[in-house]
Amino acid sequence: MYTLMLAQAQESIYLKAAKDHKPGLRLKVAQECSDMYADALKSLSRDSLKGLWEREWLPIVSGKQYAFQALAQYDQSLLHNENKEIGLELARLQAATIQKALDAAKKDNDFIYHERVPDLKTLPALPKFAVAHAIAPSSPMSSRFKDIFAKLVPVSVQQAVACFDTRRAAVVSGEVARIRENTCLMNGMLASLNLPAAIDDFCRPEALPESIREKSNSVKSSGGIAALSAGINELPNLLRRNQEILSETVRLLTEEKACDDNLRQQFKDKWSRMASEKLTEPLWQEVKKYQQILETAANADGILRNKLATHRQGIGLLSQSEEELTAAVPGLQKNAVQKQCPSVVKLQELMKQVNELKDERETSVFLKALSELGSIKEDEISAEKLNDAFAPLRTRISDSIKRQEKIMGEVQQANNQFAQEKGVGSGVNRENMLKELVSAFDAFSELQENLKEGTKFYNDLTPLLLRLQQKVSDFCFARKTEKDDLMKDLQLNIVGQATSQPPTTPKYQEQKEPQENVKTLSYIPPRPPPPRFGATEQPKIIYYQGSAPLAQLANGNFSV
Repeated sequence: MYTLMLAQAQESIYLKAAKDHKPGLRLKVAQECSDMYADALKSLSRDSLKGLWEREWLPIVSGKQYAFQALAQYDQSLLHNENKEIGLELARLQAATIQKALDAAKKDNDFIYHERVPDLKTLPALPKFAVAHAIAPSSPMSSRFKDIFAKLVPVSVQQAVACFDTRRAAVVSGEVARIRENTCLMNGMLASLNLPAAIDDFCRPEALPESIREKSNSVKSSGGIAALSAGINELPNLLRRNQEILSETVRLLTEEKACDDNLRQQFKDKWSRMASEKLTEPLWQEVKKYQQILETAANADGILRNKLATHRQGIGLLSQSEEELTAAVPGLQKNAVQKQCPSVVKLQELMKQVNELKDERETSVFLKALSELGSIKEDEISAEKLNDAFAPLRTRISDSIKRQEKIMGEVQQANNQFAQEKGVGSGVNRENMLKELVSAFDAFSELQENLKEGTKFYNDLTPLLLRLQQKVSDFCFARKTEKDDLMKDLQLNIVGQATSQPPTTPKYQEQKEPQENVKTLSYIPPRPPPPRFGATEQPKIIYYQGSAPLAQLANGNFSV
């Protein structure tokens, strides 16, 4: 099979090379293809393998071997013809048995060239060029490859993998929360110190510091306060949609249980099927789990709304135009400190380190590594192995947090020195406004990230709740079918039951009446015969008119 497939691959390459009209290239590819088919023919001709192939394969492979050998000889003859080597051309054509070209070349040789035609055995071997190579298939074969048998594993393995996924998700969530908590702490500390806006305001005395201008542009490019408010206001709708799906699921389970309890109370021991609470316990557990998840999500949405309300004014200012923002910031006062004082230089260097630390956490160094650290082998499912697998990443996170603590300590010291050198030259109202804007920007960034996570959470939760609802609906339908069948059997049993014997007849109902009171007729007289008339005799007809009888019979005439 291997040699045959390799020869077929070489043949497909020859078909492509044949379109290029290059005899030299076709010659090499065809010769190699002929040799490959020769190897395949040897393999197919083995006694141990003959039974595995249909008989037609041997002549097909043999014919292709000779065909490509002839094509190679023919292409070589074309090269000889270009070089005016007619004798060699004739030898190649004789070997290829291409009659038309052979006759033309033989005629030219007989009348013009008169060259000796060498024996085929004396000719040099044709050059070969192997283009097709055997390569072991990679696993997976492509990035879109999906093994349909990947989930065909024992139940114990599935449970272990599910347990591992749960533990891994808990570890990832914990580490991500750890990073974000420290980042928020750092942002809050910088906002309380009005950094780096205070440095920009001091070094570049402008109506609006450059850092505030950049933050404002970032907020406006993300949609500003309007887009953020619309997204947060949409979260209750997403929550309500999931709650309605879960409420419908609860209704189905409740109605099924009520129906089962009612019939069980009605038929007592005759209602022999299993009680609903025993069958629906896993479903109720799943429902309660999702109810707790939705309750937690609702509380988190409330926190987002409160946070937006707290920083709405600052985010609104950052969402306005540069002219409106500049007008809202109190004016500058003359600084009494030189721009290149040591505290300013130190703070600028520390702000660079802070930005590098933020960029490091936002890029693939931590979050991407946490999300992709899922290809752990099955023998690493235990908690100890899981901790060992995450140990290097946890170490890097701890180092990052230690660097943050060190940097923030130096920032506080440098800021205290900066405040002493700056003195009271800077307006308090302006600093408070800049602090508020910095805090608003940090809150906007955090709210935007939380909004994306919340929207994705609700959208991912909806299919899970629909799947649970479908499962409950199928269960209720099966229980209804079972109920109908059981009701039918009970009705047939009730109808088929034999009724009890009637009560004993009282004695007084069995007494007979006296014989003298019973008149019986033992003889019934026969019916009298009809009257007879003579041949001339006519029956006498009597007519009544009123109360007087009229009887006349005279010569067949009747008178009334």
